[in-house]
Amino acid sequence: MGSTATSSSRAEETTVDVALSTRGYPIVIGEDLLGSAAARLKALLPNARFAVVSDANV
Repeated sequence: MGSTATSSSRAEETTVDVALSTRGYPIVIGEDLLGSAAARLKALLPNARFAVVSDANV
């Protein structure tokens, strides 16, 4: 469906770009990403408020 997978420079990390016209977004897949989530989101959305929702299975 309009998504592509690319490897990033970080170890054991994959980014899937979801192409949705003007509403596309990246999905980052890897281990221990929560520690860098705030910095990543601030870089993408510097003036936005955001929340991360997760559970023990993720």
